[in-house]
Amino acid sequence: MILISLLFLLSPSFAFVVPTTTTTMATMKQYNPHVPSFSSSSTYRLFASWSDDDELFKAGLLADETSKELAVKLASTRIRRISDLGWKEMKQNASNNNNNNNQKRRKSNIRPKYWSFGGSKELSIQDKANYSLDNPNCPEPWLGLQDFQSLIGDDTAAADIIFVSLAGGRAFVERDVAESVLDQWWNSNKDCDCGAAQKRNQREKQQQFDRVSFEQTVKIGQRDFIASWSFFVGILGFAVAGIAFPNNPFQLVLVRALDMVF
Repeated sequence: MILISLLFLLSPSFAFVVPTTTTTMATMKQYNPHVPSFSSSSTYRLFASWSDDDELFKAGLLADETSKELAVKLASTRIRRISDLGWKEMKQNASNNNNNNNQKRRKSNIRPKYWSFGGSKELSIQDKANYSLDNPNCPEPWLGLQDFQSLIGDDTAAADIIFVSLAGGRAFVERDVAESVLDQWWNSNKDCDCGAAQKRNQREKQQQFDRVSFEQTVKIGQRDFIASWSFFVGILGFAVAGIAFPNNPFQLVLVRALDMVF
């Protein structure tokens, strides 16, 4: 089933494109003014590639060794803090007067869709109706692939590798998931029963990037990505088999089960 899913995923006829959202990097800069900016030539190159309808997201599954090495370099040099991904850092001793600006927003009850189940067409939560960055009750924004590529200044398979390690099989990165992954990259969660701000300080002091942990998060993300596509292909295959072979054993079992329920 996994092999069939991979063939299905990598087939051009069933390819999916990177989602095109209305949110630009200006939105993340509004939320976090310290979001890094890049040269106009780099930005032009990235936006030029986004306009190509044939651009696919494959979670780095076909990446060569050069792309993997570049992914390690980008992750270890560009992504040390959560603010490097566009979110605000939380102050360790935030005063009550400034808690609206310094405290982390609540976690959303809505999670990003998987790529296999319409993630490429989904709007980020900050693009959904009634969302406002000025409202502290609105949840943390999500980070899409396009904005992520702009943040790290790369739109190759190396960026896909890092993105899937942060997002898994989903089409957007969530803040709490990203924080957990960064803690693993920088060993901030080991032997430390402390809050997010203390973990951030420990991560800043940590000089050694844990490549093994990074590669583990990549593998976990890619497994999640493949599993979601396997599930999708399984559902599709079961439906097609029911149409092509209505008397197959699996279909008959389903019919009997439905007869017992209804």
